[in-house]
Amino acid sequence: GDKVLVEVPERIKKVLNDYQLNVDITRINNDEFAVVIKEQTREFIGKLSEDIINCMLPEFAFGDVSLKITVSIGISGFTVDCDDGKIIKNANDAM
Repeated sequence: GDKVLVEVPERIKKVLNDYQLNVDITRINNDEFAVVIKEQTREFIGKLSEDIINCMLPEFAFGDVSLKITVSIGISGFTVDCDDGKIIKNANDAM
């Protein structure tokens, strides 16, 4: 499990780099990560999200162990004066 939690953000970062987005991936809970992307269209975020989900499809291989995982993405818009808890709740509700 710990190795997957290291590999997941690495895969996400590769997709973000493919889009030339220099943003951080933050672990916000046990197996939840957050990415903040500013000033992009819904269409762009939709395509990016689809690519992130697709990058998780290949099995995770660690020595003799291979794992398939599934991911879900919740998207929430926000402004700088929004409460962090509300943003995360909105993203969780969107999942």
